[in-house]
Amino acid sequence: GRPMLRALALLPFLALAARAQAPAAEVKPDIPQGWVAVDRVETVTIYVRDRKAWVPPLRTDLKTGLQELYGVLQKQFGLGEEALVAGVGRTGLFKDTKRGAMHLVVFDDKAQHDAWAAKAGIDGEKHIAAEYRNTVGVWLDAGKISPEGWAGLWHDFTHQFFRLVL
Repeated sequence: GRPMLRALALLPFLALAARAQAPAAEVKPDIPQGWVAVDRVETVTIYVRDRKAWVPPLRTDLKTGLQELYGVLQKQFGLGEEALVAGVGRTGLFKDTKRGAMHLVVFDDKAQHDAWAAKAGIDGEKHIAAEYRNTVGVWLDAGKISPEGWAGLWHDFTHQFFRLVL
C-alpha cells in the first residue's frame, strides 16, 4: 500500500545521500598511451611522451612552478590540515589527512593536448562533471609552458584541489 510507495519515493534521495557520503575512490587517470612518469611534485605525478625532453629548463621551470602553485592552493584550501570525512558504513565523522593523487600530462603542442582532452571527455565544461579523473594536461610552446599554459594549469588545479577537499 501507501507505506511501500513512500519508501520507493525515498530511494533516489537515499542513493544520493549514500553517494555523497561515500569516500572518493581512486580513479584511473587518463594518461595517453606511450607517456611515462618522469617526476613527482608533492602529490602530482608528471608524465611526458619523450623522456629525453625532460631536461632543464623545462624540468626546472615546471617543478618550480608546480611547487608554487601547490603551495598557494594548499594554503587556500587547507590541504595540510585534517578534514572531517563521512563514509558509508562508518559511524560518525573521522579525521583524514590523505589527499588523492593528481596527474599532469605534458604534451608537445596544443593540438595534441586538445585531441587528448576531447578523447578523454574532459574538454570544455565536461571536466567539472567528470571530475577530471585527477588528470590535468598542459602543452609546450617552443619547448616551454607559455603564460596561457600556466594560466590553464592554475585554473585546472584549482578544480582538482577544491574537489579533493570535499
